[in-house]
Amino acid sequence: MSIIVAILGLGFLIFFHELGHFVAAKLCHVGVLEFSIGMGPRILSRVIGRTRYSIKLLPLGGSCAMLGEDSAGSGDFSTATGTEVVSSEDEGITSDLDPDTVKISASDTYAHTLDPWIDYDGVRFRKSEIPEYNFQNKKAWQRFFICIAGVLNNFLIAAVFAGIVVFFCGFDNLYVMGTAENSPAAAAGFEEGDNLMYIGYHGKHLAMTPGYRDIFVWLYVNSDDFTEHTALDAVVIRDGQKHTITFNTYYDETAMKYRLGLSFYGGRMAATNLKEFLTDTFYEVRYNMSIVIQSFVLISKGKVHRNEVMGPVGAVTVMSSTVEQSSKYGFLNAFIVLLELLIMLSSNLGIMNLLPVPALDGGRLIFILFEMISKRRLDPKIEERINQVGMTALLALMALILSNDIWNVISGAYASMLGG
Repeated sequence: MSIIVAILGLGFLIFFHELGHFVAAKLCHVGVLEFSIGMGPRILSRVIGRTRYSIKLLPLGGSCAMLGEDSAGSGDFSTATGTEVVSSEDEGITSDLDPDTVKISASDTYAHTLDPWIDYDGVRFRKSEIPEYNFQNKKAWQRFFICIAGVLNNFLIAAVFAGIVVFFCGFDNLYVMGTAENSPAAAAGFEEGDNLMYIGYHGKHLAMTPGYRDIFVWLYVNSDDFTEHTALDAVVIRDGQKHTITFNTYYDETAMKYRLGLSFYGGRMAATNLKEFLTDTFYEVRYNMSIVIQSFVLISKGKVHRNEVMGPVGAVTVMSSTVEQSSKYGFLNAFIVLLELLIMLSSNLGIMNLLPVPALDGGRLIFILFEMISKRRLDPKIEERINQVGMTALLALMALILSNDIWNVISGAYASMLGG
């Protein structure tokens, strides 16, 4: 049961991302040839109105294939060309007509012979309508809106789920509980109850750390670089006022590593008013987004191992195992844990799609931004070739990640991560 819940959860996030593109395309009067969840052969498919809705075999993605969109964005790695057809309403009245002698101002029957249907695998547009509904013919701001709408939907659903989590569980606000004896932090001026909001190397950019998990991640990324000379700046909120405290790290003989010398309260606290609730909801989403960004830092430092790289199969495996374990403590607990995972995955989808990689939304946005700034548009054929190369590379990467997922499942790497 838990694996079904995990698959449905991941499928919902993909659906909601593609729904963003779909709604934006419809608002901008762009023809949507197919709205699909998954990739590969169709399992279920039906044409409703002027769009084909499909569920496909491989739950690895989805697509919102638009009229005039290049092949890399179509979802099938091929450009929809369409076939001219004669519909039943036109049959029997077009064979004897010479298009060169028929005027546009003639009756609708004659107009249909000059304006045939163009069929895109069951989805039909009149030939004269195609320029109006073509994605490539829309203004730059409309194409930008359509491309970014999926990412915005990812962040939107992450915020909704985060609000539910904060409502039931609160947020892990970062409060100082004490300082280590004889540590530099003890003499620096910290007080019990200080709300630590920012931390970083002295004189450099400070990282925002409103939650206990934020400081944990920051330390995981940075603590290996601490030395006896490391000086840090911390910004705390005390009695409604901001205070900046500079202190040095200290060497913990027991742990044999450098530490902050501070202890924090690690529980969650409920919001007491609407402003706190909205702020904590923002912090919850921000934390999950920062995890994705920090992962790139960890990769650059060689701190991410192969068994920690996770694709769709790995995500479903870990989600199902986590939900199953948490269900032992009740339905509400399992529900909250599932929401936490979906917030993380939705934030991940949003940020990864914003990367300036050809074929991803971010790559397309770069092309459109270039057009908006320079007032010059890159040749669509060149853009399509670039996106095709990007899509080929992404498919190869997906295959590599999928094989890594399968190996980790077989070898039990994911089970060990979860303490199984």
